[in-house]
Amino acid sequence: IGKDRSGVAFVKAAGVDGIISTRANIIKISRDAGLFTVQRFFAVDSQSVDTMVDSQKISHADMVEIMPGIVGKVIADLKQCISVPVIAGGLIQTREEVETALASGAAAVSTGKAELWK
Repeated sequence: IGKDRSGVAFVKAAGVDGIISTRANIIKISRDAGLFTVQRFFAVDSQSVDTMVDSQKISHADMVEIMPGIVGKVIADLKQCISVPVIAGGLIQTREEVETALASGAAAVSTGKAELWK
């Protein structure tokens, strides 16, 4: 499936409700097609927050996901600059990390640790 308008049209026709991507152009195309969108960002340094804000303003994603999700300060900083919900995802291993992400302003947490799903 191509990473373009045709690929998005294909997955929408297949019954997909939404898409997660790091690419602002795919998020924008998907949102224009009526899909629910989550733009994923990797927080690697302090410049990342500025990049996230600029990219979200272009893509207008319904939600953003920050990875790794254990970056409570980055979540709090980003929430000051954007108005869409934030998902904390990646490297979350403990209940305390889930609680920290939520206390920092994340609307949700994504983790592969099944024992943390409840």
